[in-house]
Amino acid sequence: MDCGYNSPNFHGDDDSSCDSGRTIIVHPLYLPQSSPWLDLKVFYVRLSNYEFNESIPEHLTVKHISLTADTILEVNGRRSGISSGSVSCLLRRDRIDKKSEEVTFVSTDCVRMTGSVRFDVCDADDMLLSGVLELTHHNGLDAEPKKHKGKWIMRCHAVATAAYLFYDGKIKGSDVPSPIIEVYVAGCSSGTPIILTKTIQLCGQKKHCRKLAQNSFLEDESMELNKEFPMEDVLKVSGYEQRWEKDADIDYYSLHSGTAYTEEEDGELSWFNAGVKVGVGISVGVCLGIGIGVGLLVRTYQATRRNIKRRLLLFMLWSVEFQSGQKASYWFISLWFETVKFFVVWGPSMSVAELKERHVAATATVNSLRERLKQRRQLLVDTDVAAYARSQGRSAINFGSTDLVCCRTLQGHTGKVYSLDWTPERNRIVSASQDGRLIVWNALTSQKTHAIKLQCPWVVTCAFAPNGQSVACGGLNSACSIFNLNSQVDRDGNIPVSRILTGHKGYVYSCQYVPDQETRLITSSGDQTCILWDVTTGQRISVFGGEFPSGHTADVLSVSINSSNSNMFVSGSCDTTARIWDTRIANRAVRTYHGHQGDVNTVKFCPDGQRFGTGSNDSTCRLYDMRTGHQLQVYSQQHDDDDNDIPTVTSIAFSTSGSLLFAGYSSGACYVWDTLLAEVVLNLGELQNSHEGRISCLGLSSDGSALCTGSWDKNLKIWAFGGHRRVI
Repeated sequence: MDCGYNSPNFHGDDDSSCDSGRTIIVHPLYLPQSSPWLDLKVFYVRLSNYEFNESIPEHLTVKHISLTADTILEVNGRRSGISSGSVSCLLRRDRIDKKSEEVTFVSTDCVRMTGSVRFDVCDADDMLLSGVLELTHHNGLDAEPKKHKGKWIMRCHAVATAAYLFYDGKIKGSDVPSPIIEVYVAGCSSGTPIILTKTIQLCGQKKHCRKLAQNSFLEDESMELNKEFPMEDVLKVSGYEQRWEKDADIDYYSLHSGTAYTEEEDGELSWFNAGVKVGVGISVGVCLGIGIGVGLLVRTYQATRRNIKRRLLLFMLWSVEFQSGQKASYWFISLWFETVKFFVVWGPSMSVAELKERHVAATATVNSLRERLKQRRQLLVDTDVAAYARSQGRSAINFGSTDLVCCRTLQGHTGKVYSLDWTPERNRIVSASQDGRLIVWNALTSQKTHAIKLQCPWVVTCAFAPNGQSVACGGLNSACSIFNLNSQVDRDGNIPVSRILTGHKGYVYSCQYVPDQETRLITSSGDQTCILWDVTTGQRISVFGGEFPSGHTADVLSVSINSSNSNMFVSGSCDTTARIWDTRIANRAVRTYHGHQGDVNTVKFCPDGQRFGTGSNDSTCRLYDMRTGHQLQVYSQQHDDDDNDIPTVTSIAFSTSGSLLFAGYSSGACYVWDTLLAEVVLNLGELQNSHEGRISCLGLSSDGSALCTGSWDKNLKIWAFGGHRRVI
């Protein structure tokens, strides 16, 4: 069975195995880019207004079935096969509230899909309800549907049969509240939170059946109690009525559609009975209407009287203060604000439709202004970085195939390498791999100095402390572990964990020590936040994002700290943006940078501290200037629009001078870009002894003399200038 790192989306080895009970969070960094994904985080079904008995099941089963051939389904990282096209998970019984007569079944399995999917909720072999999650590609606002544009909708209905004995009692009653089934789905799609709800009400439909009977029989004709009637409206669903088509395999008269028609007066229908019932109904309605109207009038009168008294009191106070010559302006302003508040509160309220119309209009206005601003900037800019460099006689840096060579290959990992980091002062490298180990290497001799076995093997990031005495790592256990390399090993030769930093609610995807403060560490997570930690105490100092409006709206994949000003750092996210943060101001981002069309997988500051680069799933790297807040350069290769295998940028690094940008790609290429001219001067993937798989990470040594790359071929390679030592 495929799961965890072995799933097609987490790119594990074919011969690996994992515990089926482990929940593996698969990150959208490794998903195909041809279709938008819907990530379902919570799925629950709540039953209320039932008479429950001892036969309440411990769990229900929800089965997701692909409706189209190109739909991809995943549950907890496990992708459904092409032949099956469906996956299942459990809705575990969360609680039973007999006092309020409701029971809730919840599933927190991570379900991901790329297209329309049908879901069936069953108890053993009996179906409770069925529905469809569908992606609509036209929202009615655009003239033409666009790629990846649309919204997710949910349609569902109940399939309640007599087999559901654990709530069979109340559904047949006529003098009790109607049973209700609530379906709730929460998740996100392309970084946008999505919440879908549907309420299904199972009604007795007694009045409907009586109407059918009156239309079908003469006035003085008696009717049989066991007579079967046409059942068109079986279930009354909030907002619409759902109709069923005849099926030979379904017993429609065993459905809980309501009680059969019966009359207490010997089954006789008469105009007298009908008149009495109509009169009683009209009387009750008139009484209720009068009572509600009087109540509203009394409430309005009381509220108005209170407001008038308050304004009279304010006016009196204002008069006294004005006559005494003290604080006259203060009371005048207070009275003005109170009056404005009164008219705002008691003014006409807008409906939901009007609010939506205003929201659409405001969004269109913002987009129009943004486009006008972009066009205006293009008119004012008379040149770009590349054109200016060429006008000054600048030519691309000349690199030969023998100038930069692979001088070391570090072998020892038995799984894919996901992250690496250089020590600031010595020639040592730490690497993290799918095999569940951190290895510390001597870059000069290719020897291992430490091999640390991790408690959680799902590690995706690692970092060296500024003093080179400890390393940090994080992964899918939502924690960051600290190891002191000077600690004594145990009997098995393993180094114990010296500190575990817990506080994130999602996987930890990136970590970096603050350069001039070895007791400070910054992590980024799938919970859309970054956290500044005190490594000594294990406590959180500041949280960036999350509940604050200026924070990221999707998983944060990378962080980079400014070496010139350690109070500033940049983060990249699945919401296609990069954001600058100041550790002294945690409640908001300093600036947000747009431009990418896909997840921002990696960010890196330039050595000068004034610029930073980004790499994205859209196969481009971009250079931004912090001083102006503008994009300076785009580094991209030409690709066919119909090509679904466009390589993604996985990691970037700048040379010491900032004139070169090294970028690793999922295709195995490693381009060396001229940062001014945006031209590729060398591809390490085409050189001798290059990697044979995806380049997942890279980094430059602190003195700029060597470049290290890590790959899914389980190896690390060190690149340097051949023949002599030279700074890159």
